Amino acid sequence: MAVEDELWKETIGGLFPQFLSFFAPDLAKDVLWHRGYELLDSELHQIASESEETTRYVDRLVKVWLRDGEERWILVHVEVQGYRDPEFPKRMFTYFYRLWDKFGRDIISLVVFSDPLRAYKPGRFFWEFYGCRLEYRYRTYKVLDYNDEELEKSDNPFGLVVLAAKRSLEAGEDEARKYRFKRELLKMLLERGYDRDEVRHVFRFLDGMLKLDR
Repeated sequence: MAVEDELWKETIGGLFPQFLSFFAPDLAKDVLWHRGYELLDSELHQIASESEETTRYVDRLVKVWLRDGEERWILVHVEVQGYRDPEFPKRMFTYFYRLWDKFGRDIISLVVFSDPLRAYKPGRFFWEFYGCRLEYRYRTYKVLDYNDEELEKSDNPFGLVVLAAKRSLEAGEDEARKYRFKRELLKMLLERGYDRDEVRHVFRFLDGMLKLDR
């Protein structure tokens, strides 16, 4: 797994309530956070095909408790996709039906596209054969689609996480731009008043995303 991928995975796992509040506030407001949440990544890897190189993927499976008329637990499946893959929608559907078969619970699937291809954001798997048809849609978010000003104003730590990912794409291998972006982001981080755990996770993310060669 690439360094950037590992950074995403660690940050999502370490700050999952903040992640969900940033990307899916409609869901986050209904989660019973006082009951905690459980990372089930090993379960996700177990249901993957034995031929699949699961270490290549940035994925998280999280069990949360929900109250939407009744108290129950559901699964949140998170993927971060950093490159074009024609098989990606099929993989999302495969994970969905295997998780559904194994757990028999409602599943929310969220995909964050962190690649530099602005037009790449596949959001559905579609299959049709002799009058039989199936369509599976999942929620998608594109790092490049987020507005810089809104990210800078966000009080959620993932505002800076997404901004750091954007700056990394913009800087490329330009060391001077990486240095400038990194200084700006560190200044914002220290001014936000985040708690120690949030600062630690966000610092590690932006430090790794804008890694300087010298």
